[in-house]
Amino acid sequence: MKKLALLFGLIAALAASGVAQAQTIKLFLNDGSAVDLYEEKKSYALVIGINEYRKQRRLNFAVSDARKVARELENKGFEVILYDDPNLTGERLRDAIQDFIDDYGYDENSRILIWYAGHGMTIDGEGYLLGVDSPVLDIDSETLDQDLRGFYKSAMPLRTFGVHLRQMRTRHVLLVLDSCFAGTIFTNTRANPSVTRNREMARPARQIITAGLAGEEVADNGRFAEMFIRAINGRAGPNGETADQSKDAYLSGTELGNFLAITARTGEQTPQYGKLRRELDASAEPNGLFVTNQLDLEKGEFFFLLPEFQPPVDVASLDTDNQTTTRGPAPAIWRPLTAGTQIANARPDPVPIFGKEPPSVGDRKFELNTGQVFPPAGDETVFEQAKIDDQEWLRFKRNGQDHFVLASDVEIIRP
Repeated sequence: MKKLALLFGLIAALAASGVAQAQTIKLFLNDGSAVDLYEEKKSYALVIGINEYRKQRRLNFAVSDARKVARELENKGFEVILYDDPNLTGERLRDAIQDFIDDYGYDENSRILIWYAGHGMTIDGEGYLLGVDSPVLDIDSETLDQDLRGFYKSAMPLRTFGVHLRQMRTRHVLLVLDSCFAGTIFTNTRANPSVTRNREMARPARQIITAGLAGEEVADNGRFAEMFIRAINGRAGPNGETADQSKDAYLSGTELGNFLAITARTGEQTPQYGKLRRELDASAEPNGLFVTNQLDLEKGEFFFLLPEFQPPVDVASLDTDNQTTTRGPAPAIWRPLTAGTQIANARPDPVPIFGKEPPSVGDRKFELNTGQVFPPAGDETVFEQAKIDDQEWLRFKRNGQDHFVLASDVEIIRP
């Protein structure tokens, strides 16, 4: 009940003075016509940073992180609105978000990014963003009932975003919260290797990235924002890898979330990413309000163009019978497993470990004997999982090199 987490926000803000060149992606629709996504005045960002809480612990980096993110988004063609007001109460916070959505959330061929940096709290599985007037809650306090009344008045429920995200007509929306998050409105992102880039762009997307799990206290040190800025500029993280796993200079929301899950992760902080839960009846007829079916909210992707982007010469148009047109196999999307994960051979035969990425695995590098557990207890090996050619694979580093094993060949032991 008392678990606090720091929410830094990750999305953009709106400054009418922005002069950077807007990012445009040409999308071909079913009828053969072309739509320029994210063209000038089609990318909007709301960035919120709060340091000066009246009763909660003062934060050091929320405002500076928000300002840095706002500048970077402006440089990428976003119109940015920045709130770094020390008097942003819960009521004003709710109004600011509602006003932004009212002004920019109903332009279909656009994208919206919302970033919140400040305190957050989880109560009985529900997450909240806190205004500067939010009280400190003490479960043992004799005034708890009164304090709760003041808390709910000074906070914004994250569940409210579920309503906002479903009501908006905007094609692509990304919500970034460097905070604990109850996880009640999104599902974990799953790789979909049969979907091409332009089909992902065609479908609406409602994506969410959070800096931590419910109950985790997120570090007030600026790292989450730093990794976000590195990702959208195509720069490598501490592991030497960029966020663009597909190497096509399109940075998707899923790739961004995966990068932050790896590079901003600590022993106390576990970033998460996913998409808005589908709550509509899958058998219902589309209502025609979207160019594509609103039921596809889990299949679309928010996109950034990286500095090295070059327009593809073989953009495939979407065919009218709703079949996917492919340009070759899609890259694997690797997702980190829980810290402390081990694998064990539960087979009677040795399990091969390969040194090349599937499906071209090459010769085995070493093997696990029956009953053998890897790595030894206390080792900080990081395991990742991805689906490649309809098979689940695990990836980990050994002696500085990537190694791969079929997930079906081993037992995954989570702490």
